[in-house]
Amino acid sequence: MAHILQLNKCIVDIGYNISFYDFNFFGGQQGIFNNNFNEFTGNLIRNGAYGIYQHGYYNGIYDNRLIIRGNIIESPYYMGIHIQYADSIKIERNQITMDAYTGSYALYMYYAMKGFRVYGNSINQPSSYYGVYMYNCDGTSGNRSLFANNMVYVGSDGSVIGLYLNDTDYADIYNNNINLVASNTGTSA
Repeated sequence: MAHILQLNKCIVDIGYNISFYDFNFFGGQQGIFNNNFNEFTGNLIRNGAYGIYQHGYYNGIYDNRLIIRGNIIESPYYMGIHIQYADSIKIERNQITMDAYTGSYALYMYYAMKGFRVYGNSINQPSSYYGVYMYNCDGTSGNRSLFANNMVYVGSDGSVIGLYLNDTDYADIYNNNINLVASNTGTSA
């Protein structure tokens, strides 16, 4: 169980491997326990399939108050940051540079509820599909979610998507720079 974990100013490099089970930081698995008040700040995270992987407890109780701030995440194969079933998360001022795998996501959020804050991040997805993917990431009327001041670059020979939002309510999207470079007409911001 990772409860009130603080990982600050560390270098984590598990080497280059393309197994989808290579995690630099693994924050738990669905149905086992909750991960509350965890903080990853100022770390250098290299390689692996995932940079940071947080998968909450899905039984009506989500992981709570995860903070990912000021990290450099370099060359994860599949996902830079993976968040699933979490409340009140903050992802701020991180630099994410993805590997060349064409089916990857730099930032993947699924059921991030009760108001997330994704602010001031730099995402470089040089040869892939998704920059940011958010599915059912809802704020509330009193605690709106925020996606602001982020720079997202996605380039590929095929279709690319800079910011994908599906079923995301009470979210404010402000002042982002989304740069897409693709040779296919199926490109969208």
